[in-house]
Amino acid sequence: MDKQQVGDILTWHDARWSTPARTRMLTKLTGIYEAAGVITDGQPLALHRCCPSAPDCWAREQDRLPRVFPAKNKLGESGSIFWPWVGESYRPGGVCLVSLNINNAEKKGDGWWTVGVEYAIAETAIEVLEQGGRKPHGSWFAYRSMATALAVLVSLDGHGPVEQPTPQEAAAAYERVARVQAIKCSPTHNRSQPTEAMRVNCPERFARRELELLAPGVLIALGGDAKTAIGLLGEASWSEHRDQFHRGKITLAQSEIDVLALPHPTSRGSLWATGQQELVISLRTRPLTRGG
Repeated sequence: MDKQQVGDILTWHDARWSTPARTRMLTKLTGIYEAAGVITDGQPLALHRCCPSAPDCWAREQDRLPRVFPAKNKLGESGSIFWPWVGESYRPGGVCLVSLNINNAEKKGDGWWTVGVEYAIAETAIEVLEQGGRKPHGSWFAYRSMATALAVLVSLDGHGPVEQPTPQEAAAAYERVARVQAIKCSPTHNRSQPTEAMRVNCPERFARRELELLAPGVLIALGGDAKTAIGLLGEASWSEHRDQFHRGKITLAQSEIDVLALPHPTSRGSLWATGQQELVISLRTRPLTRGG
């Protein structure tokens, strides 16, 4: 899949996504998927049919398979590998969020996701946030994850972070960050919870290589599952332990980078709010700096 094909898919979702830096990065990332055999002849194929780990990951989950049909953009199949979110202003050394997997909770297995699904999701999320809403798709995920990202970005910019930015400020953070899903498959039912085999196989097969290319300077783990997945990729040393917040360093691809861990943005009760507050206190006490 070349840059023209990548650009065409982004344009199909929304013309604003087809920008030079993003297209270059996604073309490089596509090479990872082609090498793994999950994109063949430019066609992203359903992961449960083509991923080398599929027999292990899906062995006991045949009733939770996503239904396969041609992707809505006429390229590949639903249930395929998908690109990470990469903001146009994201650069190596930047801020990258890590969450577990996309939510394909369609009860009858007729939900879909394709290679550009993160950009379809972002289109609605950004629109709602720009209009002042805080729950795109009926979920706190977009606003809260970007509020966390923005606190980190502001600290890196040399300013004091805030706990609760406006929705418009949260929307603007999208184009400055990347986001990787630790697991690429999303079984139907049960809130799309991945199998244990997926939790073991997927981060090493795909997330590690994605992060090596993205080369972030700061990783933000959104939830305990994401924190665990990151721990499978490199040895983390945690220097700061708070009630709902951890801060430390992790070595990935022979580079030591900052890692921050908070409760998932959709956690019940006040877990995320407590973690966000503790993040802000930590950053005000000990600001992050670029390159270390």
